[in-house]
Amino acid sequence: MHRRRAGLLLRRQRPHDRAAKEPDRVRRSRRARKGKGRLSLRRYLWGLAAKGNPAANIFLAKNLLGYKDYFASELSGPDGGAIQIGPAPEMADYTDEELRQLRGLLSKAERPRKG
Repeated sequence: MHRRRAGLLLRRQRPHDRAAKEPDRVRRSRRARKGKGRLSLRRYLWGLAAKGNPAANIFLAKNLLGYKDYFASELSGPDGGAIQIGPAPEMADYTDEELRQLRGLLSKAERPRKG
């Protein structure tokens, strides 16, 4: 980008030109601006939390206090061992009454829910 001023041709320095000439200075400047942005975002987030915004409160609780909304649970068998899985029962082993009960349970499970 060129401009004329008082008969002189002046060239405006572009950001990538400055970065090529003074990489350390540009890096420090960008880091400082990024830090200011983070600080203002942090203030804004705290302001939302102070006003009672649930999402801001949850975010801060998870990130600052280490809260989590999931629970890791492991299932195990006797004495912490593996869960024993046996063979599936044969349908021939069921009585007529047990088969009727199974059909009733299956029909309830397959029905679409109301609402």
